[in-house]
Amino acid sequence: MVAVTTAMIVVGFGATQMLAIENGAAGTLVGAGLVALAAPLARGRRRALIAAATLVVASLALDADASALTIGPAAAMLIGMAFATPAFRATGDPATRRLLVPAATLLAVGLAADLAHAGGALAHPLTVTLVLAAALTAFRALRPWRTSAGTGSADRGHATAIVARSATDTLAPFALRSDKRYHFDEAGTSFLAYRVVCGVALVSGDPIGDSTVFPALVSDFATTASRRGWLVGVLGASALRVHLWRDLGFNAHYTGDEAIVDPAKFSLEGRAIRKVRQSVSRLEREGYRSEFLRTTEISDELARELSGIAEQWLGGHSETGYSMAFNGAGVDRAREDLYAIARDRDGCVRGFLHFGIVGMNEAISLSSMRRDRATPNGLNEYLITQTLAWAREEKIARVSLNFAAFALLLDPPAALDPVSQLERRCLTRFGERFQLERLLSFSEKFSPTWTPRYAAYPSLATLPRIALAAMLAEAYVSLPRVPWNRSSR
Repeated sequence: MVAVTTAMIVVGFGATQMLAIENGAAGTLVGAGLVALAAPLARGRRRALIAAATLVVASLALDADASALTIGPAAAMLIGMAFATPAFRATGDPATRRLLVPAATLLAVGLAADLAHAGGALAHPLTVTLVLAAALTAFRALRPWRTSAGTGSADRGHATAIVARSATDTLAPFALRSDKRYHFDEAGTSFLAYRVVCGVALVSGDPIGDSTVFPALVSDFATTASRRGWLVGVLGASALRVHLWRDLGFNAHYTGDEAIVDPAKFSLEGRAIRKVRQSVSRLEREGYRSEFLRTTEISDELARELSGIAEQWLGGHSETGYSMAFNGAGVDRAREDLYAIARDRDGCVRGFLHFGIVGMNEAISLSSMRRDRATPNGLNEYLITQTLAWAREEKIARVSLNFAAFALLLDPPAALDPVSQLERRCLTRFGERFQLERLLSFSEKFSPTWTPRYAAYPSLATLPRIALAAMLAEAYVSLPRVPWNRSSR
């Protein structure tokens, strides 16, 4: 609240400076700079507070007729900023600290030029140029912490070992995507996977590792994110762990259900699964067979075949997914994934399913389904039934299939309240783009158990920004391609 109040006061002061004609063009730019600092000030960024104080002092230097009417409010603001400093806990990125001095130097030279040549014909062009250069330099210095798109091999190796040793959640394998970073607890026994997109730290799924330290791990990450100026959003939290975020004051919102099948209970018998049974029988008659290989069992030649099929299926489109899929169906030698491969009667690879492995064969989770577009209909159904049979023999307890976004709204078990009815109408209208109903109906063929997943966010006001970051991370939308636009920001 202190940060927001400070931002409002600074904006008001900046607006008055912009309207003060006697301050000239440079004064207008200084006032505009104060207004532009509203967002980073409201988010509690310490460098923004320093920049605001600097601009307030600059506004006094530009006001040739400074009087008690201007000096008084400015002095009060500076004193207030000094007392408000503890509320500004978000530190700046160390990588951009070096830009602070050039920004301040350019601003000081610009002000000196304006004061030394007051009334001169060349004073304002020079001043405006220098102030703009200072503003652009300061803009880069005021950005929140940035991260690279991925993480170091040591951290990834450590995370991989924890997933293999103690993961139980079906989304745990997707924490090992190459574009994610990790926040470990002090002992290194547990971690959170996340990625920073447009200043939002998107946490992927539940914490992984020693569950006794999960509350401290989540709290420490929230504190770290706050200090770095990141907004925190959580995607794919389970019903079992979403309370970790609620305990920190976060809101939780249902986002859909994960389809989980027990291989030991699955059967192709009965009328309800008749169409799947027919697809399986047809493909078997045509000579199709399946094989199951882990990453270490796949040759380089086969890996290239799988990548080729994946690229053909995508047809030039980008891979989608973040919290519930890998960032590509190709073979990643850094992970021990599972591939269910379909070959035709000539032994040619015609399609495959790509799974992540949970813990010590605790479960497997479907990441993607890729096939040659010329294959018969029903190949995916065939591969899933073959996978369930294989998993039953391997004593794997759970097979996670597709995630059905907002399943309870698309196929409600009971009457919906007015808000949910409105949400359902929007999903029905725009859901075709994301194939929401198709994924739901496809997964229902295998009589799964539906497991809810949640998103968590600090407040309703932050939800639009987190939703945009999530859509960018999932690759459902993209920002214009400009030189300074990078997905890791």
